[in-house]
Amino acid sequence: MTFYTSLPSTKWIVALLFVFGFGKLSAETQRIDSLRNVIKNSPTPDFFRNTDTLYFNALLLLNGEYFRQGELDTMRKFAKQGLARAAMYQSKSKVGEEKKVLSRYEMGFNKQVGISYFNTGDYVSQLKYFQQFLTKAQELNSVKDIATAYTYMATCHREMEDIQQSYADAQQAVEVLKGYDYKQELAIAYELISTYYMSGKINLDSAYYYRKKAYYLFKEINSRFVTGSALDLVEVFIEMKAFDSCQTYLDEIRLRLDEEQNEEYLMSFYTYQGKVDLIKGRINESLLLMQKARALADQTEEMDDNSQVNRALALSLASAGKIPEAYSVLDSAFTAYSEDLNADKIRAMTKAKMDFDFEKERAVNVVEIQRQKQMRIFLAGSIILLLLTILFIFKRYRERHRAAVLLTEKNRIIENAYHELKSAQVELVETEKQREAQSIRVRIARDIHDDIGSGLTKITMLSDMMKRKTTEEEIAKALTRITFFSKSITSSLNEIVWAINPVNDHV
Repeated sequence: MTFYTSLPSTKWIVALLFVFGFGKLSAETQRIDSLRNVIKNSPTPDFFRNTDTLYFNALLLLNGEYFRQGELDTMRKFAKQGLARAAMYQSKSKVGEEKKVLSRYEMGFNKQVGISYFNTGDYVSQLKYFQQFLTKAQELNSVKDIATAYTYMATCHREMEDIQQSYADAQQAVEVLKGYDYKQELAIAYELISTYYMSGKINLDSAYYYRKKAYYLFKEINSRFVTGSALDLVEVFIEMKAFDSCQTYLDEIRLRLDEEQNEEYLMSFYTYQGKVDLIKGRINESLLLMQKARALADQTEEMDDNSQVNRALALSLASAGKIPEAYSVLDSAFTAYSEDLNADKIRAMTKAKMDFDFEKERAVNVVEIQRQKQMRIFLAGSIILLLLTILFIFKRYRERHRAAVLLTEKNRIIENAYHELKSAQVELVETEKQREAQSIRVRIARDIHDDIGSGLTKITMLSDMMKRKTTEEEIAKALTRITFFSKSITSSLNEIVWAINPVNDHV
């Protein structure tokens, strides 16, 4: 594991995260006694009701008051009390909106419990509650809270010297915040990423890049944490040996220090200014500033801060020719660093990470089982829909086939009817022609019978009369022959008329 060996000026991020975690508490917030009375007089029904939000909100505000007063143990007690009550309601609630509200309170109380553990140095417990805070934020799909949870975890891992995991968590926060206008959260994530690149001087250019982005974001929103970000930039410039840039930012920081009254900032300022003075050859000024920084470091319980300041002081003492004192301070720095970084902390950190990974894997398995169940339901639904579609298509095909058969049959019937009609029309025309021909034959037969027949009859009768009146034999013979021929012609004519008459066609 690579440990962070430069002065941890990014400790100010911890304060930023935890103060910011409570939101902007109103100046008109009720005092602790009033809030405790609200909590004390709130009944504990079996099921969650809308009136219970008063209890939860009062508890969140009360914990904020305890945090501001530094009563973190009391804050932890009340936060766990709220967490237990919210979890009890959650197990009994079946209404989606209620469960969502309770999840939001669970998220808030997990965050507060995690914060309460920080000053005790119990990073394992802190990490556990921050991980639960992340889980709830993900359930609620709250982008800002998800990113905040990752930055909390990144800070916790940084304090546990797991810089690699701190970097991974900070990268997750940046990824979550893409496309959203949460500049403060993004600036914090950038600061934590830069810490990774500063550890062991992995990449000073990248460290500078991310710290500069963070600094300008803080400056853009006029954050009161611009000073801490500027100190981080100075740290990078010192490592890059860009001492003129260091002095520019240190001069800017000096103007803010009296107003802010922040001992963490002041200790870092003394240390960095002392290093610059040492490089510039101002050894006495450097030694004076380093001693001031050590005095502030001794007042804190942070062994890592003490170690880094002591090492810087040892360099100033050595430069001033005070070698024995330098060795003594350096030995003190080594002892402080060793106490801060022990095997128990590393084992606890590993266990916390394994527990979280196990819970994360279990949650993933639950989601996977649910996904597979939904997939089976979807597949069954798809098969049913496919079968219904096939049945519908088959039914439509049958109907269309039946309609086509009926249409073909109707077309055949119509076509036959058309041919029959056409044949009938031809037969009718033919019949009409035959009737016309028969009519003509009848008329011819009648005309022959009436006109020619009557004429021949007259000739026969006249020749017969003349024969009876004449005495001449020759004339009588001629008239007899005329009568004979006339009767012969009449007989032949009758045969012709009989043959012409259509009534006799069947004979």
